[in-house]
This record gives sequence, structure tokens and C-alpha cells, in this order.
Amino acid sequence: MSTPSSARHHPDLHSDTGDLRNIGRRKYPNSTLLASSAGRGWSTLYAELRSHPIGRISSSVQQSVEIVVAIRGSDAGVVTRTGAGQQQRNQPVSGTIWLVPIGVGDETIVITAPIAQALHLYLPTRQFNLLAGAVQSRALARSFHPVSGRTDR
Repeated sequence: MSTPSSARHHPDLHSDTGDLRNIGRRKYPNSTLLASSAGRGWSTLYAELRSHPIGRISSSVQQSVEIVVAIRGSDAGVVTRTGAGQQQRNQPVSGTIWLVPIGVGDETIVITAPIAQALHLYLPTRQFNLLAGAVQSRALARSFHPVSGRTDR
């Protein structure tokens, strides 16, 4: 397997995305991986398209920023997220967006209707550190707050 040229110039970015490839498998063990950005040579983010069944998901401290977009959602069910001292409930209709920042502690997600396609975007901490250096802010990646139920409409 060849190393993408961008990873040769920025080896730590390649290792960041390498670490990101395991997050979905660990965090969503009962989901089905439909597609991913593995092998595309992307060095600044990792993407997965997953199908989620009805069920409960428990995860530990979030080590990267995760953005989830319901591509083919459901208006029949509810997703309840509990974490960071908050509880959020919303329908996972197509276009719904969830933001999971770095450092969210133990999180529980309850899905009451299957979600046919959810796009998960994992952004490595290093990307925010580079941007923070450019704007001279030390905690840019940790300045995000959990968001649930936003839509692209």
C-alpha cells in the first residue's frame, strides 16, 4: 500500500486519520459500515457512511470532533443523546445534524427507529490546533458545544 503524498509531507496528519478510522467501529459496534473514505488519501478528515439499527450506544470520552448528518433519516423515531450534563432529543429526519465536540465525557445515545444512512465526519485535533495557532487561541477544538437536532433546511 502506498502512502499518499500529503501524508509523506505531513506524517502526523496521516497518523491522525489512521486513529480516526477506529472510532466508528468502537463507538458504533452494532451499526453497519456502508462506505468510508479509507484509501482515498484524505489527510485532514475521515468519513464513514453508516446504517444504525434501533438500540442504545454508549461511548467514552470523545477524542476528536465528530459531525453526524442524517442522509436518509427517519421521521418515525427519536434520537436521545445524554452527555456533557445535557440531554437532547430530536427526530433523525434527513438533514439533521449532530455535533460532538472533543472532551464530551461518557455519552449515551438511544435510537428508537432505524437510521438508513448517517454520514459521520471525524476531524482530528491537529486540524484545530493548526487553526488555533493561526488565530492565537489555545483551546479552539474544545470551544465547541454539543449540538443536536439542527437541519440543513
